[in-house]
Amino acid sequence: MYIGIYLALILSMFHFISGIFVKFTRKHISKLMSLAAGILISIIFIEMLPEFARQALETNYLLFILPLMGFVAFHSIRAYNYKHIKTKKELKGRFRKNHILAFFMEHFIIGFILTISFKTPVVSLLLFLPFILLTISSSILLRIIDKTSKSNILKLALGSSTLLGAITATLFSFNELFYIGSFGYVLGSLIYIVSRDIMPAEEKKESLLFFVIGLIFTSALLLIKGVL
Repeated sequence: MYIGIYLALILSMFHFISGIFVKFTRKHISKLMSLAAGILISIIFIEMLPEFARQALETNYLLFILPLMGFVAFHSIRAYNYKHIKTKKELKGRFRKNHILAFFMEHFIIGFILTISFKTPVVSLLLFLPFILLTISSSILLRIIDKTSKSNILKLALGSSTLLGAITATLFSFNELFYIGSFGYVLGSLIYIVSRDIMPAEEKKESLLFFVIGLIFTSALLLIKGVL
């Protein structure tokens, strides 16, 4: 469990040094995101959903509502934020605020998932690669979107979001019902994030190829782990 916190700390450090990777990431961002999406989709459907289902069936069937709540909550927040925008100025301001909020929430969830999944070390280590790619890519995108922010407190809060998620997951793990419930809710949120923000929207052959590579490689590793 605590190794997950150490990995989350490393991801937080990647956020602060992401400027080093600007040139490379801007050029290959669609490939990196597609590779990460393939890895995450495999982990969600082959490892996380079955594990949550097993634990929910052993504890309380009503826990199955929580992944749905996590998915719907993220969608509702995003839809509400854009509902009443009337001018381009409002759109620009809301766009900036939404990306800052989305960055914090998404990386909080990354830290949370990374920590609770460390009960199976193979999964956490597999998650670590796409989460590194996501952290670097999203940090650079945030720098591009929010060039005007000079708040050190805001930068510290955003950079620490992954670590805060990991610490929260560790605290929740001491109560089984909290652990399983939060696992389900965060899992639903992660499914929304992957399907809405990470899956390649454009049908480029290179992006699709990297998605398939991540999907097949990770699926093979997880299936081998399950058999052994």
